[in-house]
Amino acid sequence: MNLFVDANVLLGFFGLPPRELEELRKLLALIEAGDLTLWVPSNLQDEFERNRTRVLAEATKALKDSRLKVTFPEISSGLAEREALEEAVKDAQRKHSVLLELLSEKIINRDLAADAIISDLFEKACVVASERYVSAARDRRDMRRPPGKSDSLGDAVNWETLLGAVPDEEDLHIISADNDFRSPVQDSTLHDYLAKEWSEKKKSAAHLYRDLGAFSKAHFPALKLADDLPKIKTINQLASSGSFAETHAVVRRLANYDVFTPEQARLLARAAAENSQVRWIATDPDVYELLQRVIEAHRDHLDESIVSVLEAAMHPPTVESAGLDDDDDFPF
Repeated sequence: MNLFVDANVLLGFFGLPPRELEELRKLLALIEAGDLTLWVPSNLQDEFERNRTRVLAEATKALKDSRLKVTFPEISSGLAEREALEEAVKDAQRKHSVLLELLSEKIINRDLAADAIISDLFEKACVVASERYVSAARDRRDMRRPPGKSDSLGDAVNWETLLGAVPDEEDLHIISADNDFRSPVQDSTLHDYLAKEWSEKKKSAAHLYRDLGAFSKAHFPALKLADDLPKIKTINQLASSGSFAETHAVVRRLANYDVFTPEQARLLARAAAENSQVRWIATDPDVYELLQRVIEAHRDHLDESIVSVLEAAMHPPTVESAGLDDDDDFPF
């Protein structure tokens, strides 16, 4: 999959709580696994660098402007509680200064958690020199074609770079909070002019998402944490298993995972139900145990028809239950 992440999305992670960085870690894991190609116009890198310090200054402004001060009335003089509060305020002011100094150092040294992940993303991305596309971007702006604004070439340069760099007949997935990419009619879709242009020139489709979470939910719903990627890939191997030996090997690896999320359980159950190599040996102890564990833990989250297929494979009819004598031929 070909992916473009706008600078506004990357810069936005500096203002989000640490847990939200997991979306970036997931993205990095998918790139490292070869499931995604991240296209980065050099113009975007430059935009990120130009705006990083400004964004971080805005993020820390409220803390800098905080005034940790308490005004005491004269009648509180001599009270132990006042002295204790005065000392607490002084201690808070010292810690406030230390925190600001520490944050400043981390900003200057690019030592924030988001810095490390974004740096890795740029390092593993396919970076494309944008200079050769500036002229086309200027023509686009002069012709008032989206994306972009009349006083800026940035979005137009990025778009022209993607048109020139991404292989033909391959879809592009765009993550941007910029309204210049967005349809004025339907907020969740790409501007119709851009969609049509991409389709005609690249013989493929371009898709738009407002944030990484929406993209992940659409294409990698079972991937909740970056560390889950090996588990997802193993489940996918179960879906494509072409022999009993391979199925047993994949089942052994899956048995090492103690927990499956509901999305992972649905993915695993469907993989098993749709692969005859799994169904045919569903009564083997290792396969049976894995399927039974998934069904028992997630029955409420699984499609009933898939559960029925799995349970039929796990509990096939016996000669007696089928009403056949030992000497009768099976009807298959």
